[in-house]
Amino acid sequence: MPIENKEQGPDTGSKKDSFDCWVDTSHASEWSSKRAENNPNTARSWMGYTICYAGCPMLWASKMQTEIVLSSTKAEYIALFQSMREILPLMWLLEEVEAKGITVDAKPYRIHCRVFEDNEGAIEIAKVPKM
Repeated sequence: MPIENKEQGPDTGSKKDSFDCWVDTSHASEWSSKRAENNPNTARSWMGYTICYAGCPMLWASKMQTEIVLSSTKAEYIALFQSMREILPLMWLLEEVEAKGITVDAKPYRIHCRVFEDNEGAIEIAKVPKM
């Protein structure tokens, strides 16, 4: 899956066979020195993502992350990971439907996904080969 930097102005014209996933976070957005002693949630980051297929929004989420992180890169990477946990089963479902011979579109198609991320550190971490 290609991960593009949304600050570079990617081509937003969705293809008929394309999943697009837009991801963003607000690192420790609720932090307040007055409330931090009594409420550890003030240090958590908010994340959001929108998953579209063929330009049509299918799923969106906006929620607080479950762990406290120390950098915006880690917060963005967690949001990227969470969005991929949602989009991969959708892609597998379409592949299975096609394998069973059910036509989703009149022409043959290739399932494709583009992910838009604005944090260069999170993009580099996501591109590192895993063991």
